[in-house]
Parts: sequence; C-alpha cells; structure tokens
Amino acid sequence: MANHLQEIKESVSFIFIPEGTDKFKPIGTGFFVGVKNEENENIFNVYFVTAKHVLRDKGDNYLAEIVLRLNKKDGDSQLIKIALKDVQIFEHTNKEVDIVLFNCLPDQNIFDFKFIPNSLIANKEVIKKNPHLGDYAEDIFDRREDIKDRREDYYDKQEDIRDRKEDIRDRQDDAIKAEKMSDLRSQRQELIESGTSQEEINAVNGNINRLKKNIAVDKKEDVWDRKEDILDRREDVKDRREDIRDRREDLGDKKKHLKGNPPGPKGGPGAGPKYKKN
Repeated sequence: MANHLQEIKESVSFIFIPEGTDKFKPIGTGFFVGVKNEENENIFNVYFVTAKHVLRDKGDNYLAEIVLRLNKKDGDSQLIKIALKDVQIFEHTNKEVDIVLFNCLPDQNIFDFKFIPNSLIANKEVIKKNPHLGDYAEDIFDRREDIKDRREDYYDKQEDIRDRKEDIRDRQDDAIKAEKMSDLRSQRQELIESGTSQEEINAVNGNINRLKKNIAVDKKEDVWDRKEDILDRREDVKDRREDIRDRREDLGDKKKHLKGNPPGPKGGPGAGPKYKKN
C-alpha cells in the first residue's frame, strides 16, 4: 500500500498558465494514468487527467496552452508547454462530470514521474460491490474543490483590494488633471486679455489639447474597468450559486449515509442497519 501511495504522489503534476514574460500562474493539478494496450499488455497508453474546469477559461472554452511542472532525474524540475489545440481531449459522456484527459507521455529518460496503472483504479464492478466507495471519493473531491474555491475567493479579494487602490489612485490623478486643466484655461484667458502674442496662446492651447486626449484615454480605460468589474461580479454570483449547489449536494449525501448507517446507542452513526431504537 505504501508503494502505491508513493507512486500516486509521483504521478501528480502542477498545472500553470503563462502570465506575462517568464511568469506562470498555478491553476490546478493533474496526474498521469497508464492504460494497458489491448494488443500488447506490456505497453501502456499514458494520459494526463485533470478537472475539466481547470482547462477552461471564463468563456467555457479550452485554454490555448498549459504548462506542466515535472521533476527531472537530475534532481531539478522543468516546465513543459502543451498546446491544447494540438492534442485530443477526451471528456466524459456525461457533460456534468468534471473530468478530462489527453495523451501525454514526457520523456522518461529525462523526467522522474510515475503513472497510475489502470489496474489500481476502481472500475464499475468494484464500485458496485462497494457502493459507498464512490460517495467517499466524491466527498474527497468536493473538499478539494472547496479548498480551491476558498483560494480563488482569497485571490479575488486580494484583486478587489488592488482594484480599489487603483481606483483611488485614478481618482486622485483625475483630480490633479482637472485642476491642471483649470489652470491652463485660466492661463490662456489671462494671455488673451493681456494681448500676448498668438504664438504663446497656441502653445497653451497645445497643452490643453494634449491634456484633453490624455483625459479621454483615461475615460476609455475607466469604461473598460467597469465592464471587467461587471464580469467579475457575474462570476462571483455564479461561484456563489455553485457553492450553494455543492452544499445542498453535501447535505443530501450525508442524509443518504445516515439512512444506510442509522444512529448508534449514543446518537452517533455507526450502529449499522441492525440497530433498533428502544
């Protein structure tokens, strides 16, 4: 069992997406699975498995590219890029199942990783004999999803804080530019009244026009930021609805578990179906 656990650990890889030049953002994890070739049992077809939502963007389209971090046999690690448009992605026939996989076999002479053979994965017969196995696995998956959602909530809050600080800076900048515009217009009026040369007045007009263009650009950026804020709020609403659905599902699973495992003598679960209340 210990060897299997170690193999499972060594089959896991972190998933990143490119974010700027030489920067990568972690978005999830996945693992390698090996399925015996039907024609030759000594050969395994190796796949990389992860959650479907990890590989999709906010528009529910597959990402153009992901990056896997793998350990190397020399003790170092390396990032390898995978263009998802160049691989065949396999989905579950039930679109509600949040799992995908694609063929992926890094060079085993360079990278130090394992894949989980399909003989270690519970099939339909095993799950049928152990009906609660699927529930336990689903509970673990749900808990991991909850942790991921909390992390995303934390990152979203941090981003909201950054956005608010940026809004404050933008407002201060707008106030400074408005004051500068007022000063330039006052200066132009004074020049006109004092009978100054047209050349000096044109120079002030040039400064006013440049400042106007700068303010117009800022306004366009403000409109774009507001649109992004609206999209973020919609995404937050969607996440909250998903959280509510997950909690309802968790509650339903607990009720099913208690129904098949009635309360013990002290009121807790564990007595089994033969327990009878006095």
